[in-house]
Order: sequence, then structure tokens, then C-alpha cells
Amino acid sequence: MATIDDALRLAERFAVEATLRDGKPYRGLVEEFAHGWCVWIVPPVTDAQPPPLGSGVAVVLDRHSGLLAYYPAWSTEQVAARYRPGSATLVAAPPRPSRAEAALALPGPARIAMALTKQNVSFLALSARGDAEPVHHPAVAGWLAAQPAGRLVRGAARHAELVLLSRLFTEWERTGSTDPAAMWSALAERRPTGYPTMSDRPLGLGPDLPCCVTCHLAWQALGGDLAAVDWTELRDPAAAGAAPDPDRFPPRVAAVLTEGGWTGGGLDPAQVDRLLAEARDAYGAWHDEAAAAAARDVFVRYPQLSTRATVAGEDCLAQQFTLSLPDEFCPVPELAAFERRLGVPVCPIGTETAFNILVVDARSRFFVLDQGGDWYLGARVDEALANLATGRTPGRLRADGVVAATR
Repeated sequence: MATIDDALRLAERFAVEATLRDGKPYRGLVEEFAHGWCVWIVPPVTDAQPPPLGSGVAVVLDRHSGLLAYYPAWSTEQVAARYRPGSATLVAAPPRPSRAEAALALPGPARIAMALTKQNVSFLALSARGDAEPVHHPAVAGWLAAQPAGRLVRGAARHAELVLLSRLFTEWERTGSTDPAAMWSALAERRPTGYPTMSDRPLGLGPDLPCCVTCHLAWQALGGDLAAVDWTELRDPAAAGAAPDPDRFPPRVAAVLTEGGWTGGGLDPAQVDRLLAEARDAYGAWHDEAAAAAARDVFVRYPQLSTRATVAGEDCLAQQFTLSLPDEFCPVPELAAFERRLGVPVCPIGTETAFNILVVDARSRFFVLDQGGDWYLGARVDEALANLATGRTPGRLRADGVVAATR
């Protein structure tokens, strides 16, 4: 059974897709009739060129089945006169979150995951970045508990795709079914649709991107239809010659950093100062001199380090990371929100995977911000790099700005 909320969500999704396609702001319209809702999108009224005659389409969302039917660009009265109950047969594409739903997850490197049933009922989950731990369905919790030490992505239990998976199983049980595996046949697609939240996008969302390896494996193991991932063997860093400072790091850490471009040298301090000043003037961040000075020390010692190994770590998966000078892609609002929570100015110094943010604060403390929360990596850059390279679980920053120890 579809509702007016489903129709409004459908209208907004159509409008967003047209806006992204044409580069101009479309809006969605919904009008109710006896058997459901007519849904259209219209271009901005200021558009100089009228639409071609006969163009457009009216989409009917059937009230009882949740399925779709398509008609020419007729009025609601014309559609209602011709519509026959039960004639809708089409399932909508996977939905996009609405602007309001995206705003719930901003700011921060959060993520939104969605799934769609064959009745066009959408399910949504946000990554759990707050202090409270998510409570998972027993099937998901059991799978997480069974994984070998060091193979799970840091904070994966908080990821949007696993929160969504638990919600789907829980909602399915409420139908009275005693077979969790049967839940998959009720979905339009047996895979999640996931969007990273990005404050520099009009909708607040990045493109639909694959989930992390832990979420991928969980959906695959519990019945989803995702491409197989082989994560049975460790993937160690390739030999890259002797470490430039053999006594500085344990051999395993040195191998990861050497493969990633660590040479023992660094950038000229004056060059780093100039680049940081340019970033501050261009992007409106890195305003604090102490935080910029802490970042300066990092780049003087480790210019443009980019690791390539992804290995099972001591506590969690050791993922690829990059140290890089600030650029136009750095999420300034997310950093500002983190500064307010931490109570200390910060400066970005790189990324882990695609959307996790590495920062240093004005007290020379290092953190990584991801969809599972904000994590304390250490009080020195060498300690932070060693924790990243070896997959040690760092302390997690609580909402009150205090680091909670996890080891």
C-alpha cells in the first residue's frame, strides 16, 4: 500500500535526476485521484525555451500495489478517466534520499543507504555517528561477531549499509515471516544504494558509490546479490627498497610507508607555508596559525605520501591513506562542525580511502573522520601513521569532545 509520502518522494527523486541531468532546477508535482497519485516534474518557469509540444510524461503511483504506470502529459482528470485499477506493472528505480533526509546526516563524512521493495516502499538508514551504538538484527550481529580479528573496517557496525540491513531484516520479521532469507525476494534489488553526504553538493549527496568491504561482505553473506569479493588472503605491501630511516618504524609500518612514497625527505618549509596560505585564502579554512603550523610539520616530513596496501590489521582493516596539502575538495563545513565538537581548531592533512578525512589540531593531535565517527590517532604524526598502517583501533571522540579509550 503506497502513501502520499511515497508519491512526494518519487516526485522529488524525478526532479533531482532531471536537475542533475539538465543543470537547471526542476520541481516535482503530485496530485491525488481515486486510485493513486499523478506525479510530474516541471522545468523552472524562467526557462526561456518552452518544452516541445507533446513532451513529458505523467507517472501514476498506484495506491494499492505501489507500482507505476506511465501516460502522456495529460491532466489528472484525463489520467483518472482512463486509469484502470491493477494496470500499473512497473517498479521504480532505486530511490535517492530527499534533501531533508540528507540534511539529517550533515555535517560530517556520513553516509545514507537506501533499499526499495517491489511495492515501491523505500527504506533508509543513516550511518550512526553519535555516541549510541546501533542495535543490529541478530543475523547481522552474528555475522559481525564471527569475523576474524583485524578483518573488519574500523567502526563498520555503525555504517549505513549495515544499519539498513538490520532494519530490513527487522521489518521483514514484523510481517510474520519466520524465514529471514525470504526477505530478499521482496526487494526490487538485492543490494544497497549508498550515498556519501557532501556539503558542497546542492542536494548534500555525492554519487551512488560502492559500500566498504565489510558492508559488501555482510550483504553478500546474508543473501544480497553483490559481486563476490575475495578477502581470504592478506594483501601485503610490495617491496619498495629499504626504508630511509630503518629505526624509525617497525618493519611492517616502514614497508607500507615506503611503498607509499616515503623517502625520508620533505618539502621546503617556505614552500609549505606558501601553499597553506594559498589554501587559506582560496577556500576560507585553515584560519588558525597553530593548526596550520602543525600541518606544516607533517608536510615538511612527509610530502604527498600515498599508501597502496590494504591489509588485515591488529584490530581492524588497515586501509589506504594519503597525506596531501589542502585543496578545493576539502569539506569545510564538516571540519567546522568537528572543530566545534573538539573545541580546538584543526587543519586537514589528507584522506583515508575516498571520503575519510585526516586532520591535525592546534595541539598537534591527529584524528580521522569517517562515517562511523571521529577517531583519535595519536599525539605525534609517526604514531598516527603507525596506527593507520597497522590497523589499531583508535579512541573515539564523544559528542562532548572527550576521547573514549577503546583499547
